Amino acid sequence: MTGKQLADITPAWALTVHKAQGSEYDVVIIPMSTSHWSLLRRTMLNTSVARAKKDCVVVGQTRAIRQALSRDDNRERLTRLADLLV
Repeated sequence: MTGKQLADITPAWALTVHKAQGSEYDVVIIPMSTSHWSLLRRTMLNTSVARAKKDCVVVGQTRAIRQALSRDDNRERLTRLADLLV
């Protein structure tokens, strides 16, 4: 790599959806993989897309995207928080 090519590189950062909470970015790239099966939920995908101000690119496995779109988060959470607060 030449010095000119190196100078043309722009640094980039990656964040999780949770770390990006409350923030927006011009461009958001969302990787979708079945290796992250437990995170493939519609609400997670919607939240990721909502972080984009201008462009959003979803890349990955079609199966993972379909899985996320088909799974709703309207399930009961199994925590003991209510017991601990009372």
